[in-house]
Amino acid sequence: GPLADTLLATPTLLEDACCPDLPDRPAARGHLARALAAWTAVFQSILGSRHAGRTIFNGVIQKEGGVATPSYTARVVSLFTLCSADVNGAVARPILEGLREASEIDELGHEDPPREVSLATSLTQICFALLNRHDGDDDDEDVGVHITRLSTLAAAGDAKGVLAAFDPTNDSLQTEDPHSTDMLQLWAARALFGLLRVAPQAVRAACDAIPSGKAREHLQGIVSAALSFAVITADVQSAQQILASKNWASAGSQARAQVRYAARARQATVTFSQSDLSVDVVLTFPASFPLAPVKIEVPNMVGISETRFRRWVLQLQKQIDVGALATGLSYWFSNLASIVEGLEDCPICYSLVHLTSRTLPRSKCATCKHLFHNECIFKWFRTSTKNTCPLCQSPF
Repeated sequence: GPLADTLLATPTLLEDACCPDLPDRPAARGHLARALAAWTAVFQSILGSRHAGRTIFNGVIQKEGGVATPSYTARVVSLFTLCSADVNGAVARPILEGLREASEIDELGHEDPPREVSLATSLTQICFALLNRHDGDDDDEDVGVHITRLSTLAAAGDAKGVLAAFDPTNDSLQTEDPHSTDMLQLWAARALFGLLRVAPQAVRAACDAIPSGKAREHLQGIVSAALSFAVITADVQSAQQILASKNWASAGSQARAQVRYAARARQATVTFSQSDLSVDVVLTFPASFPLAPVKIEVPNMVGISETRFRRWVLQLQKQIDVGALATGLSYWFSNLASIVEGLEDCPICYSLVHLTSRTLPRSKCATCKHLFHNECIFKWFRTSTKNTCPLCQSPF
């Protein structure tokens, strides 16, 4: 249908977005506005706000002559939900087949890249081209009024205000001409906001491929000033909701995960706690996140081998790099929960974590099966002049 035509025709619209006389071509501006709105709706649906996605479909696509039935919308949403989870991995082929079925695109050979990747790259290039336009009389003018407003809200740390501005159902920013350059830049920012959350790797690749260093720096500056704060805030809020709803260990466990976010410092501290065990993961987001990688620090890691710890950090980094902060933190805490699940306090020091070595109880009595800290049981051997279990008195 027209919705599929709008989404899959994205690569052909790049020429219009780069055209110098775009302000004098209302039809081209209308096509770009509809494409950006359609993609924004898809991203809204992927990220959980399906009502917002449906509203955009109905208000923009249908109102201007397109048709987007609820059943078709649901199919597109389900396909792109899979796509957002793993663009280049095992689900790429089923997604491609689903897109072929839904939109009747031509059969692609197995050597061709997944269509979703080319669409994401093309959409990124369109957003960059529109955000990099200078249609005003002032050659020094960097961005339009809406991008300036987004930058001001982000600089003030106004999380509620900036997320409201990125809400595509928010009509308060609507200008008299819905297809003006300022409005196209706003829709480009909204679509790029969704891309940065769903497929940041495509945005990074497109940004690195820009031949002009000045244009690349200009776009990186827009991401840093107007979009990064909103992406971080939205991702952290999503992670807070998801982590708060999870049960990290077996029934009856006191394991908890908590996310604290300092907006001005762009730093999130995520804490896993159980009994007297507490492990923090400190995420420091750079100004141009997610174009630049997040810095991960674990200041108080306990009871985990260096090799396993590095593997966990690498896994978390990879998840964040593909826009899956909540998923990465879920993996991290699931791993921690599996390590401490079933452990009890050391019967000698009555603590789960040793006070000085920060280790967990690992030395097990073969008879009574109780676990002791190595440091505690060795101290018991020295002070008692025995080599027996302090509980059951069996040889240790």
